[in-house]
Amino acid sequence: MNTVAYAEDQVIVRESIAKIVDSFEGFRVICQASNGEELIECFATSGVPQILLLDLNMRHMNGYETAIWVKKHHPQVKILILSMFETDHLMVRALTVGVQGFLSKNVVDRNELKKALCYVAENDTLYLGGNNGELAELITHIGEPAVLDKKQLTDQEIECLQLACGENTHSEIARIMNVKSRAAMVMSAARNGLIPL
Repeated sequence: MNTVAYAEDQVIVRESIAKIVDSFEGFRVICQASNGEELIECFATSGVPQILLLDLNMRHMNGYETAIWVKKHHPQVKILILSMFETDHLMVRALTVGVQGFLSKNVVDRNELKKALCYVAENDTLYLGGNNGELAELITHIGEPAVLDKKQLTDQEIECLQLACGENTHSEIARIMNVKSRAAMVMSAARNGLIPL
């Protein structure tokens, strides 16, 4: 029996997917948490699972921070990211900590979830799912020199790119950059020649 934990901040999503996983032969969910802090407590009370389903965007201890903690304290746990946020930067960051796979909530169905869980349970290689060809291409270029020289960008442009590569929403980036909305952010980018009108 493969034991599974699931950390996801959306209760309905977490409970629904946990129920689906429990219906798969050979898998049992032993722990559910809404963030990394709760997951650590859950490991202490329910035991350490073989597989961890992990959302990236959670409060109090996000998926990336949780993956770091899990790999440091329980390196044998296989981590499968299941998230709506699938920016290349976040996925590459997670890969550097040792996650075993990625699934997008936007495209996953019960068959794909079962396939991913079975693959991760039986293999030590990376599971990218059906829609991650671009990520696989990106992974092959990790460590190569960047094409864009930082000197070509202003400090504000660099800050905006760094925020966009993180877990920030458009609204959060606009607020941090002192822009009133996404539309205002787009207009500012157009005025500065960063995007065509």
